[in-house]
Parts: sequence; structure tokens; C-alpha cells
Amino acid sequence: WSGFQVASGLVSRLRVEWYARLTDSDVRRKITQESGRLILRVINEEWRALPGALTDSPGLDEVYIRQTAVSTLPTFIGLFQRLSILDLSRNRITSLPPHIGQLVELKQLDLSFNCLSSLPSELGQLKNLERMDLSSNNSLSTLPYQLGKLRMLEFLDLSSNRFQSIPVAALRMVNLQWFDVSDNHLQELPQDIDRLQSLDSLLLQRNPLRYLPLALCHMPHLRAVVVSARSLQQVPTDLYSIPGLKYVLRSSTVFATFIKFMDQCAFVCVFGYVFVCLSCYSPYSSRSITSRLDT
Repeated sequence: WSGFQVASGLVSRLRVEWYARLTDSDVRRKITQESGRLILRVINEEWRALPGALTDSPGLDEVYIRQTAVSTLPTFIGLFQRLSILDLSRNRITSLPPHIGQLVELKQLDLSFNCLSSLPSELGQLKNLERMDLSSNNSLSTLPYQLGKLRMLEFLDLSSNRFQSIPVAALRMVNLQWFDVSDNHLQELPQDIDRLQSLDSLLLQRNPLRYLPLALCHMPHLRAVVVSARSLQQVPTDLYSIPGLKYVLRSSTVFATFIKFMDQCAFVCVFGYVFVCLSCYSPYSSRSITSRLDT
């Protein structure tokens, strides 16, 4: 058995070395030009490493490397300083090099469905970042304080991780509009969550929340809050008096389950033991809220 493991390890290493030796022509076949933008797409292939030949294409504008066996990023990732979109979702990435902080033109970063347990503080240098998806890394529980410098960030998805509290860094993202922290281990929200004055949508379902803070009533742009009622014990009564809100009450073992609508779109949803079918599309995501509210 030990001999088999050694042989298997050698084969894996040979594969990594082979993909690292992909030639410039091999890489060029993956690059297309669309509307004057250079785009690299590698999807559902057996890449285990980013080939060094990529260093010959520093002018890339968008990179999509999805559903591969890539587990680490090379330090030369920092060479692609024209990148505005970097999609590395559904790989096996366990860590990021600090050089990723050199991608100062980056606007969208997707690291969802990887194996990250921590992030480099250099991500806070991405001053133009507008959208960051860190969902479904499963082991992620903290954000570097430096990420609070992401003042242009509008969309942050931390769902399906191990956060026990809202990261302080997130509360400093003054332009945040869509914040998904569902399916974590939150028991309460910070009393100063109203620091997120631009927030439009807050997704909290599948967390053991015990109460909602009064601060939610002091967020003028908040249009959607989604929570699960299984462990919730208290809801601020001021939520009932927000101008223009309508509500429907339904008795529950803990408290009334209610749904409120505002402007034909805004709502506060508190779900009991059975999720209802409710759809609301976000301008920051191609997926409906319904698709994220699985039982």
C-alpha cells in the first residue's frame, strides 16, 4: 500500500510539472479577444498549476479559471495588473500569495468553492474592487482587518463558511450594498451594523441568530433582510413602524413569523421551520435569493 501511495504521489507531481511546462502556444489557444479585451478561459480542465507561459501575456483583462485542480497561485499572478475580472471559483485553492494585492485595477474577484482558511492582508490594496465572492470555502472564519480599506466594494458574499461574528473589516466597507453571510455560525449581529449605511440587501438565513438589533431600523437604504426563525427570540418592534411597510403575521412557537414588503420589492423575511418560496433579484447577482434559500 505504501508503494502505491508513493507511485500515486509521483504521478501527481509529474502532472503538476507537465502543466507548468505548457508552452506559450498552448496558453495562447485559451486566450480570446472580445471587444478589445484579452480574456483567458480555462474551464473544467485538469490544470493543476498555472503555467509559467502565462507570464508572456501580462496584458490580460479577464481571467476565468474554474473547475480545475489548481491548488495554489504562483507569485507571478501580480504581473497581470490590467486585470479587472479574476474568477478562480470551484478549484482547490488553499492559499493566496501576497502578490495578489498588486492587481490594483481588479473590480471582480471570485474565490468561491475553494479550500481557503485565511486570506492575505494584501487584498486590502485592491482599491477598485467592487465585488468579492468568498462563499463556500467552508473553513474561512476571519477577514484581515485591512480589507476594511475596500471602500469601493459593493458586493460581498461570505456564505457557507465558519464565521461566528460579522468581521470588523466588513463593517468598514462603507459602500457595501449586498452582504451575504448566510449559512455560518452567527448568534448575534453587532449593535453598530448600521455603520453600513449603503447596505441594500442583508442575507442571514441558516444562522443560529437569537435576536435582530435595533440598528437595522437606522439603515435608510436597507431593502431586504433574510433570516431564519428557528432560534430567533426577539425582533425590534420598530421594524413594524418603518414608513410604507406592510406585514403579514403568522403564529409560531417562538414568535410571529412575518413578511414585509416595501416599494413592491423591499422586504424583511423571517422564516420559520419551512422556507417559503420567495424570489427577489439583486442587481449585484445573476442568481435570485430563492436559489440561495435552500432548506
